[in-house]
Amino acid sequence: MRAGLSQRRLTYAVGLFVLSAILFVCHSKIGFSHIDKLVREAQLDPNDQWSDFFTSAISFRESIVPQQPSIPRAAPSIFISQHIPYFTPLYRASYATHLLYAEAWGYGYSADRENYMEGDKRPNAVFMNKMYALKKVLVEQLAQQKDQRYDWVFMTDSDSLISDPAVPLHLLLPSESKSPAPLILGTQDHNGFNSGVMLFRIDIRVLDYINMVIERFHASDVAPSDKPKDWVPSDQVLLAQILVDDPDLAQHFYEIPRFWINAYWIADTEWDPSTPQLQVHLVNHLKRRVSLAPIVRHNLAILGAASEAKANLDTMSEAEQEYGYGHGWIGCPSGMSRSTQGGNSGTALRVV
Repeated sequence: MRAGLSQRRLTYAVGLFVLSAILFVCHSKIGFSHIDKLVREAQLDPNDQWSDFFTSAISFRESIVPQQPSIPRAAPSIFISQHIPYFTPLYRASYATHLLYAEAWGYGYSADRENYMEGDKRPNAVFMNKMYALKKVLVEQLAQQKDQRYDWVFMTDSDSLISDPAVPLHLLLPSESKSPAPLILGTQDHNGFNSGVMLFRIDIRVLDYINMVIERFHASDVAPSDKPKDWVPSDQVLLAQILVDDPDLAQHFYEIPRFWINAYWIADTEWDPSTPQLQVHLVNHLKRRVSLAPIVRHNLAILGAASEAKANLDTMSEAEQEYGYGHGWIGCPSGMSRSTQGGNSGTALRVV
């Protein structure tokens, strides 16, 4: 029995590796041609057996990705940003599910693999890589004409997995008419503020915010007395502290329901089945306790539903779309007040 289970797990792991490898090779947005690189290194004729392999790979991907949706330009456009420095089985699955999801809904996507903190061995330094990756996206977008930019950047950790690709992220956003204007969307858990999954408006004020996070990190060369000498604050700490220190910016921060975009496992007992659950975030010990296999199987089983959901979306009126998820934002205040009250000061604000 155990041998059969192990064999199935091995088969699944190999299949996931092949799928993510195919997607990574076929994905042209990374910035260089992996096909050409592999052919060069192997000294193979690109018109020989390799062409047949990659033609099949591309056809395989196209067969499981729904057609590009005709999302109206009036709908908020989204760019998904991840920093994935290397590939583990979990990171491969994260890459694959987010890439497929982005292509299914017509969103942008990048997996930044640059090590911006090379040589910095201090605790928490590695987490700044995603701040640099986010900054790169913001700078590139702000350099374009406004009508050519994406509206939002969805920053999500490499240990998060799309669990329900039929949930359109752009319908989870607050209304454009909400005041103060939403610029930053974040979640909190039982500890408080969590920065693993966030949404940022493409706006110069957001770029200034991220620059301040980076600057404060590099200026943090004196550790508190209760911390090791090489301690530096994490990106999560700095993101929260700056919002607390800047009330004007904090009024543009809104808490998005965590189970929409940052659920901690697919069978979370607190989850209300009537609410959307786009992805699962295997934080900390969950990487070891929760198998990613059921989540990926769940994703692939309903990937085709994204096409059906898109078709239904195309026939919905604007009022129906607004009610679809927008009603969840009614009465939702801006600011960091909930994350800074009493004992629920938040992981970030408790500076752990």
